[in-house]
Amino acid sequence: MRLSALQEIAQRLRAHPAAVHSRHLLIRGKKRLVHTPRDEGLRQALVALVGCIELPIATTMRRDEIAHGYIPGRSAYTNARCHVGATWVQRLDIKNFFPSISAAHVEAALTEAGMGEDAARFIVAFTTFGGSLPLGFIPSPLLSNLVATNIDIGLLRLARERGLCVTRYADDITLSGEELFDCHDDVATIVGESGFALNLAKMSAGTPRNGFRVTGYVLSTGDPRLPRHVKRETRQDLYSVERIGITEQAKHRGRTPQSFGRRLLARLGSIRQSEPLVYERMRSDFPLAFERLDALRESARVTREQKSARLERELLSMPTAAPAYYTPLHPAGR
Repeated sequence: MRLSALQEIAQRLRAHPAAVHSRHLLIRGKKRLVHTPRDEGLRQALVALVGCIELPIATTMRRDEIAHGYIPGRSAYTNARCHVGATWVQRLDIKNFFPSISAAHVEAALTEAGMGEDAARFIVAFTTFGGSLPLGFIPSPLLSNLVATNIDIGLLRLARERGLCVTRYADDITLSGEELFDCHDDVATIVGESGFALNLAKMSAGTPRNGFRVTGYVLSTGDPRLPRHVKRETRQDLYSVERIGITEQAKHRGRTPQSFGRRLLARLGSIRQSEPLVYERMRSDFPLAFERLDALRESARVTREQKSARLERELLSMPTAAPAYYTPLHPAGR
């Protein structure tokens, strides 16, 4: 994608806020404000940007045991698994993580990683929205981890000094050790030096044997497992999908079929990773439900492709030239 095209995208984002769709979603039990591009040009520009900066940024980021969110091969499950066998676990939460990542944060992180000032400002112009890094934009996870690099360095130093294990999954910080400890003040200082604050209402500590949870997984049984009520609800949903279908069960849950399907598939993915035998038993018990979920996923993929092709045909059939930000994907546009 040409430089002039990216400049046009940045101008569109500033001049037309309606190009972004904003809504509140419940993600891992937390209510989040999520922004997604309505504008096809903006979406394609963000995809192109990630393709350009992902490798250079990845080579400068720390790939140690700290960060587990938004990193290939790591997940909420691998984050929890790091704390198996600990005697005491403490969880802390960074307050308003994504909304607190300002344009200045992103620019400083990019320049500190070795990017030129002009290039950094250019990227910030269309990766931030309303002055902060928007949860929902494709580059946001990558940039959030880059911004948190100094937090990770400080946490790792603290853990080594105290003989603890520490991980960070986005805004969730978890520390564990063989004896009782309290690192709240130290962690508050570390995140404060990077311009963030801790959410005191979400601080917790306890012993794994009492069912303490880390990023949604229970540690009391050895290997991390999802809580029983999550697996029970998943079986109930599969049973209902088997009997009455996805649409009717989605109505019962107060969701659209697409939203319900994505949520159920995500839960099944977590179960498959943490308890593969339980997953296989569910698949054996509810084969029709799995067929219907697979069909829903395939239908969503086809719909996305058809929408993209339709938008391309509309642009290619216009009497004037396609917008400068537009990158043709359809064979007719190549």
